[in-house]
Amino acid sequence: TIIRVACRDSGKTKIDAYMGEVMVTCEKIRWLCSQGERWLKPEYRDSGLLNLLKISRVDFVPIGLVGAIVPWNYPFHNVFNPLAAAVFAGDGIVIKTSEYASWSTKYFGRMIRCDAGTTQDRSCQAVWTVVIYLSSLD
Repeated sequence: TIIRVACRDSGKTKIDAYMGEVMVTCEKIRWLCSQGERWLKPEYRDSGLLNLLKISRVDFVPIGLVGAIVPWNYPFHNVFNPLAAAVFAGDGIVIKTSEYASWSTKYFGRMIRCDAGTTQDRSCQAVWTVVIYLSSLD
C-alpha cells in the first residue's frame, strides 16, 4: 500500500518506489537502530594548547521541535527520513508536505497519527526550533 500510494502521487513505477523510497528509508531506520545510539554519545575533543588543563566535551541533546518542509518527488522517503531522525534524537517534528503529494499526505498522516496514538493537531501551538527544507528542482 505504501508503494501504491507513493506511485500515485509521483508517477513512478512500483520498482522505483520500492528501491528508491521504501528500501532507502528502511535502511536508514535500520542504521539508526543499530548505530544511532553510538553516534549520539558525548564526544571528547581536543581543547588546544591554550586550554591545556580544560576538557572539551560535546553533548548531543534534543533541540525541541523540528519543522520539515518536504517536496513531492519522493513522498515516503521525504516524510519518514526526517521523522525517523527527529524521533530517534528525542525531538518532536511537524511535517509540511507538498500539495502535489495529497494522496501520500493523507495516507501517511493517518498512519503516523495511528501509531502515535493521537488525533489532535497541536502544531499551531508549538514553537519550532529547527526547520528542514528539502527543495526539489521544480
